[in-house]
Amino acid sequence: MPRYAITHTTEYKYLYPVSVSHHAVYLQPLDLPTQDCLDFSLTADPMYQDYRTRLDYFGNRLGLFSIQEEHQSLVITSQSTVDAHGQVPDPGAFPMTCAEARQRFQSGKDIPIEALQYLFESNRIPADPSDAIRRYAAGIFQPEKPVLQACSDLMADIRANFSFDPEATDISTPVEDFLQLRRGVCQDFAHFAITVLTVMGLSARYVSGYILTHPPPGKPRLEGADASHAWVSVFLPGQGWFDFDPTNNIFCADQHVTVALGRDFDDVSLVRGAVTGGGEHELKVAVTMKPLEG
Repeated sequence: MPRYAITHTTEYKYLYPVSVSHHAVYLQPLDLPTQDCLDFSLTADPMYQDYRTRLDYFGNRLGLFSIQEEHQSLVITSQSTVDAHGQVPDPGAFPMTCAEARQRFQSGKDIPIEALQYLFESNRIPADPSDAIRRYAAGIFQPEKPVLQACSDLMADIRANFSFDPEATDISTPVEDFLQLRRGVCQDFAHFAITVLTVMGLSARYVSGYILTHPPPGKPRLEGADASHAWVSVFLPGQGWFDFDPTNNIFCADQHVTVALGRDFDDVSLVRGAVTGGGEHELKVAVTMKPLEG
């Protein structure tokens, strides 16, 4: 069972002084059946005057604080220690087909509300997607195919026919445009996969967190070289949630750490805020996820 030390740094540099700022952050990893958050701390420079936490609607740990002194830069740093113990599922061990799962969701029988609520649209997941998305979804999630096998096939198709390109999209790019471009970042891959699952009458949610990356052979791990990550969790009736990473074509196990869950990126943007003054700003984000010995 690996243990990770995670440092997440968010730095803002403003063109003009900010007189006051208010911030909402999702930075404390969750306690889940697949992980345990052993330690967490949050600091800011300049330091916040008050810091409050609460659970949001989805059960995430939301941190709220304000900076009451004038500042032209702000650095927010979170440090976490997490034990991860998720395991890769064997799709062959879960034979429930797409048709069976869809029927279960339509009836609502023995489906928890936490799964049913993800069947509906959100800001990023359209209620009535394009015919192109519907045809794409139907081609992969065929009625007699097991759900997890279909998810595996979806990831394989994305790996073969889509490209990771941070310049191709921004956070406002609709999933229909992403399908045409076939290029984007992890948020696009996650939104697209959730849309495909929703079209097929299946329940899926957006997951925001961290993934362990590996340096090239012979090269040291670079501190702060990474960023946060996003993937998908699909609900299988009678079995629970299964996480998969469409960006990397893998089912999630002990290399992923979950920070927040929601319908889409808008629900779980890790750091957001409102400022008075400041004008334009520069933003830098750095993440280090380092395995601990022992």
